[in-house]
Amino acid sequence: MPTPAKAPAKKPFPSASEIFIYRCKTPTETGMKRELIGNFVRGSDIVRVMSHSGPGRYRVEYRDAQRSIVGVRIYEVARDGSVQRAQALKKRRKVPPPTYVPPADRRSEW
Repeated sequence: MPTPAKAPAKKPFPSASEIFIYRCKTPTETGMKRELIGNFVRGSDIVRVMSHSGPGRYRVEYRDAQRSIVGVRIYEVARDGSVQRAQALKKRRKVPPPTYVPPADRRSEW
C-alpha cells in the first residue's frame, strides 16, 4: 500500500517581488491610519522586521514588479515579540449593494 503523498508547499503570491510593511494606527471611519515601516525584497525575514518594530497590528502588502498589490496579510505582534496572523477588521460598506431595475417597455423611453 503506497503512502499518501504530501502536497507541495505553496508559495504565497508567486508574482510578488516586493513586500511593503505598514504599522496600523488608529481606526477611522474609512479604514485604518498606517505608517510605512519599509519596503523589502522577496525572501526578507518579515517576521523579524515586525517583531523588532514593536507590538501592534501590521499590514503586509505583496507587490509585483509594477508595484501593483497582488496580496495582503494582516499580522499581530504581541508584547513578547511573537508574530501571528490576524483577522481583518470589519468595516461598513461604502457603496450599497446593487439593485435590479427591470427592463422598461419599448414604448416608453427615458
